[in-house]
Amino acid sequence: MVNKELTLQTLINLKATAERLIENSFKSIVSNNAVLKKQKGDRLDIKSEYEKLRKLYSQLQIIKMAIFTANKKKNSIGIPNQQAIFEKSDLERELSMLNTMFSQKLHNRDGKQEDAYDFIIPKTEIEDRIVEIEERIKELKQALTEFNQVTTMKIKIDTSLDLVK
Repeated sequence: MVNKELTLQTLINLKATAERLIENSFKSIVSNNAVLKKQKGDRLDIKSEYEKLRKLYSQLQIIKMAIFTANKKKNSIGIPNQQAIFEKSDLERELSMLNTMFSQKLHNRDGKQEDAYDFIIPKTEIEDRIVEIEERIKELKQALTEFNQVTTMKIKIDTSLDLVK
């Protein structure tokens, strides 16, 4: 184990790599753990693969904890980074809903599409909210990207896993 100082973006990428390696290792173990008793020839060293899997799980916990801890810090817009992540996610969900509010309310009459309904919430109000949400999402994305690039955390890295060069 060695101590490494890594940016949050590197940690996020490392988390994805560790998760992918865990999945691949697990598949290898499941596929190769049971063999016919009479089968001869080269086989995957299941015991060492299982040990690697256990180390990957331990390393993933360390990475996740570092990400969790980093995201408690405030970003450039003055809110905890995790709050910005939640807000961006919720706004994207709201935006998706708003973008579909008027799309299925058209009616064909004499070959022409026209509004078949009167809307309680006016279309202009929804359009204004969409612009507002898109601007806030852009601001949040910028703050998240900046935070991920400048925020660093020290973590212990298991060098036997070859995750970080």
